[in-house]
Amino acid sequence: MASDGSGSSSLQVTKHDVLLATLKSNLSALEDKFLKDPQWKKLKLLRDEIADKAEWPQNSVDVTWSFTSQTLLLLLCLKETMIRLAANFNPVKPNPRTPEVAPALSPDALSISQQKTVQFILQFVVTLGICPYLKPGVGVPLRYRTEFGAVVQDVVCLDAAPDATRRLYTSCRALLNVAQHTSLGSLIFCHHFGDIAAGLCQLGFCPTKSKLRTPAEENWLCQSMSNG
Repeated sequence: MASDGSGSSSLQVTKHDVLLATLKSNLSALEDKFLKDPQWKKLKLLRDEIADKAEWPQNSVDVTWSFTSQTLLLLLCLKETMIRLAANFNPVKPNPRTPEVAPALSPDALSISQQKTVQFILQFVVTLGICPYLKPGVGVPLRYRTEFGAVVQDVVCLDAAPDATRRLYTSCRALLNVAQHTSLGSLIFCHHFGDIAAGLCQLGFCPTKSKLRTPAEENWLCQSMSNG
């Protein structure tokens, strides 16, 4: 019996709805933790501090961008926390009588499990914050990578503010900021250098109808491409 494709179409719509509902649920759960859990108080204060300094639109009617923005803020919180831990670290001097004892591990070192968690988060940020906004011919099309990528490409609302160029610029800049920490930078560049480089090339060379970049943004982009 020939199929009219309605079944597969309905399944695709269901996947779209599930993804959007999951992103909304996670954002709601995060804010709930910030408001009700005392153990999250310090993180909330740091998140709010970084959010106040951030020069990008953090909320949107498009939940994919709201989720990406909040995740970028949390990655910046992680970077700042690791910097502060390392700055306050005073390792005990090694005992020459026991040279076989390993030196104390810096508190900003990530365990294998923590690295996997961060890598999972980075995959989400790149998939939601960079790949959907790459133009045809720039990088590998998201819908051809994985089934999840195809769903993401379909649910991203390009008509909602901020515009695609602003989202791409924000994601690239925030990730490069996070990458200034050596441990985090190795995780970012080992797995996502190609997509970030594609995003920077598009921002630097592809024409856009969006609002022109400010001199500060233009200077940052030129420096980033030169360093790359």
